[in-house]
Amino acid sequence: MLFELWQNTLRRSADEVAWLDVARRVHLTFRDLDDRVKRRAPNARGTLIPASTREGALEFAIQTLCAWRDAGVLIPYESQCPNLAELEGLPEGIAHVKLTSGSTGHSRFILFREEQLLADFQNIRSTMGFDAPHPNLGVISVAHSYGFSHLILPLLLMGKPLWHVANPLPESMRSAFARGQPLFLPAVPAMWRAWSLAGLLKDAPIHLAMSAGAPLHLELEAEVYDGCGLKIHNFYGASELSLIHISEPTRPRLI
Repeated sequence: MLFELWQNTLRRSADEVAWLDVARRVHLTFRDLDDRVKRRAPNARGTLIPASTREGALEFAIQTLCAWRDAGVLIPYESQCPNLAELEGLPEGIAHVKLTSGSTGHSRFILFREEQLLADFQNIRSTMGFDAPHPNLGVISVAHSYGFSHLILPLLLMGKPLWHVANPLPESMRSAFARGQPLFLPAVPAMWRAWSLAGLLKDAPIHLAMSAGAPLHLELEAEVYDGCGLKIHNFYGASELSLIHISEPTRPRLI
């Protein structure tokens, strides 16, 4: 299902910009992404496919497409690969495993079928107005549930371009803002605070500002809104509220 939707994106937007490296001023089209996927050897159906961000968000997107193509189970992670033995014997049809600490600090797995990932994306798309023709600015980890849903899925399932910056420091952000293109910007509270203190948000071309990953304090939200009229939309807690406690980490449950 998801790979078929990617194929639809490819047919609609093959020669449009999919990925832009702001600092290097180089880009890849959706056809370029597809060519990279075609060069990858296929995995056996149902293979567990760990995907890290060590080689960057672009490589992560390619790994995601390969997992979809091969009906594999994508397991995003940031620093340390989870113990794959803990995921043996998954229910039939699982396509994606999210690893989150939830609200307790203990790692938990959330298991998704393709239709559940798609429903999550469609809900975010309709709620946040992702159909607006503005790129996403990638400053958060795409291996995290937040980044995957707000950056990778819009890129692959609807053709929303992803702009990459080297880091969230003011200098890098100014380079992106200087292009003058209205942007969707998912970030975390610490980033919003740093950007606010640096005076970066005044007149910044941000079409939609989002925050998750940690609690967004009302003082910060008010500070940004009062200072430059930018409303930050809070997404914190979306995954945590849906978790079922897993007392035995080797026996993840499907929700």
